[in-house]
Amino acid sequence: MEMQQLRYVVAVARTGNFSRAAEQCHVSQPSLSQQIQKLEDELGERLFDRMKRVAKLTSHGETFLRRAVRILEEVDAAKREATDARDLLRGALTIGVLPTIAPYLLPDAMAQFMEKFPGVEIVVKEDITERLLKLAHGYEIDFALASQPIQDERLEVKGLFSEELLLALPPGHPLTRKRTVAVSAGGRRQLRSLPRPFLWTDLK
Repeated sequence: MEMQQLRYVVAVARTGNFSRAAEQCHVSQPSLSQQIQKLEDELGERLFDRMKRVAKLTSHGETFLRRAVRILEEVDAAKREATDARDLLRGALTIGVLPTIAPYLLPDAMAQFMEKFPGVEIVVKEDITERLLKLAHGYEIDFALASQPIQDERLEVKGLFSEELLLALPPGHPLTRKRTVAVSAGGRRQLRSLPRPFLWTDLK
């Protein structure tokens, strides 16, 4: 049994004529008739009483038609849903994000996205970078908003922005006289003087 055979049966039932059904399905009348005959042979039952100019459903044909229509409707619905998901009309988007940046970065971005794609559900998972990367590898999130450095060839990493790191020191602290200071995250950063008691460094 093939989907095209179901469509041919529905077309003949609706038009009441093999020739008109063939025109509607954009096939030759002999080809359509042959496919329906093949289906009837497979089922072991006649679906149509064939008269000179009219084709009428048999009792078996009426029962089969109801099922065929439902099958075709389900197939069409499945195709629409697949297309909608591909075009981001429907579906779900799971975002992994650091708790420290989620309240500042996500609200406006999510609002714009939902306005453009109202049928897409957004799920947010907050966690530290290490756990977010594990979720990404496990396909539990679609992408992560995490902190650098990320050294993982399995992931495509793109920088979104850089931010200033502020270092607060009391007046007279020995570090205020230094031009550089060690950072626990690695490396040394250039310090520039701000009005006391603050010093700051660029994170590039």
